[in-house]
Amino acid sequence: MVMLHNYILIAWRNLTRHRLNAGINILGLSVAFMCCILLFLMVHYEFSVDAFHKNGNSLFEVYNLGHAPESDEKGISMSYPMVPALKSEVPGISRATGLMWAGGGISYKNKEIDKEIKLVDMDFFSMFSFTVLSGQKTGLLADVSNVVISKSTADALFGKENPIGKVVKIKVNGNWKDLVVSTVLMDAPENSSISYDILARMDLNDDYATMKDDWNSQNHYVFIQTVPGFTQQHVESGLRNIVKKHLLANDKNLKSKGYRKDANGDMFALKLASFASLHFDDALGFGSSISRPYLYTLSLIALVVLAIACFNFINLNVARAFTRAKEVGIRKTIGAGKKQIFLQLWIESILLCVVASLIGVVMASTLLNPFNDLFTEKLHISALVNPSIVTTLLSGILLVSFLAGGYPAWLISRFSPVSILKGKISVNRSAVLRNGLIAFQFILSSLLICSTIVIYRQFQFLRNAPLGIVQESVISIPVKNAEKGRQYSEQLRSRLYQQPQIISVTGCSANIGIGMDNGTSKWSTGFVYNGKAIETTMLTALLSRDFLRIIAFAFLTAVPIAWYFLNQWLQNFVYRTPFSWWIFPLAGLLSIIIALVTISFQTVKASLANPVDSLRSE
Repeated sequence: MVMLHNYILIAWRNLTRHRLNAGINILGLSVAFMCCILLFLMVHYEFSVDAFHKNGNSLFEVYNLGHAPESDEKGISMSYPMVPALKSEVPGISRATGLMWAGGGISYKNKEIDKEIKLVDMDFFSMFSFTVLSGQKTGLLADVSNVVISKSTADALFGKENPIGKVVKIKVNGNWKDLVVSTVLMDAPENSSISYDILARMDLNDDYATMKDDWNSQNHYVFIQTVPGFTQQHVESGLRNIVKKHLLANDKNLKSKGYRKDANGDMFALKLASFASLHFDDALGFGSSISRPYLYTLSLIALVVLAIACFNFINLNVARAFTRAKEVGIRKTIGAGKKQIFLQLWIESILLCVVASLIGVVMASTLLNPFNDLFTEKLHISALVNPSIVTTLLSGILLVSFLAGGYPAWLISRFSPVSILKGKISVNRSAVLRNGLIAFQFILSSLLICSTIVIYRQFQFLRNAPLGIVQESVISIPVKNAEKGRQYSEQLRSRLYQQPQIISVTGCSANIGIGMDNGTSKWSTGFVYNGKAIETTMLTALLSRDFLRIIAFAFLTAVPIAWYFLNQWLQNFVYRTPFSWWIFPLAGLLSIIIALVTISFQTVKASLANPVDSLRSE
């Protein structure tokens, strides 16, 4: 323990004595840790979506798959009789529920608030792990006259009054229904793809009685829970019976349209998608989805940034290793072994990484709100206190300190005390690795610079390309009252036309831009954009020549890699910015400038130093 204390004390003294070197390392690592923390929080949040459901591994969404002439077609809208048929006719299904959006609006006494309504079946509450705060805890919505509301809805409508047992009116698809509040649920977690304000029975919809046996009208999602021991394939084989029994009449119609048969001989089939995968599926997901490759790309970027900082750490420490030769020689002369020297130098790296990580956490906390504003996620720095994340972070610090500080420590610990004291230390073998690391560092830097330019130009293109409207001259006015929406729109139109400043008026059933709920409509329309001192000058020219060779090699290596992957990334956009040739020379020029600035600073410092001091110390 005493020895460890001494190691830490000596390490701290060395870091404070060589402030510039330590400052550069800490700055590079702290920025890298900050980027890694922010990106890690984002990736962790996305992969945590819907992971809190206890039955998550056995939950699936039912979707239909049609083998159209040109490509397969997927659909997630189901008919009313689907849920009871799944529970009674398909082996392996223990529970099933529908989920339907049904307008919005709830009132109590003389107070009305605009809250979204979703219609579900009773099994919904047994399948999904949403927390009951008060009221009925089992058999929720067993009575069709009951309604379940979220805590935020209860607070907004009732204030401090107990909502349980109170009669409220909810506006189901424009029609008011009198229901009794039976349960208050905690608001859905932020990482839930299913959100809710008001939950009521599917039976309440006005068309349910007339269409509950109609297989041809699809209007809602359906989810199922499988029985333990039944695989997805077992249940999907049972779904074929549903298609044959209830949807076989569609076969002739599909055949006339040129639909193809799959390996089972089916032109149309019902399939299952695991509930955990829906957040990453644009076609089947019903919340805001995100692609897994995008998250893997973010993880890769975090690792690349950290790798660049680690390589910088290694290069600086290797370069500094030979300035510490006499220190190591004296330590070995008085009895220090290789393991002790290695441990001493590694502790210095650990201490530096710990300081950098703490600064990185502070920087990430400071930038978290601006970072959240750029994306839809709402990240919290408190996620870092999760035991698994703390363990990962500490392991990362040890790994980085070992990878970045381990080689320099091993190199210095191998110095022969006799060679050190005679001034016969060879640097040739380390130069090969050091130059290789520098080259790899500039390859990664060139890739990041190219990627940053291309991604920035693409998003600027999407942000600034003409939408077909002059945004500053268009005003969207929401009409809340759906049942009288057309009447109100006509009255508003006639009044607005009387104003000379109004050029034209139109109506739309979907939001244009951001709605009152801060959400956007899922309807979309594509658009086309038609915008396509002399001695000093001479770790200067002589020293820069070797670095420029390394940079040139790194640049020529990075260009084809960057071109391939960035071109593939741009293909994901229907409307994309041109891939300009000047991006690569610009990235190379920036790399050269960065290298020259660094080299010039060091060489100017060396050239201005008093040679007497160098001769005295050497």
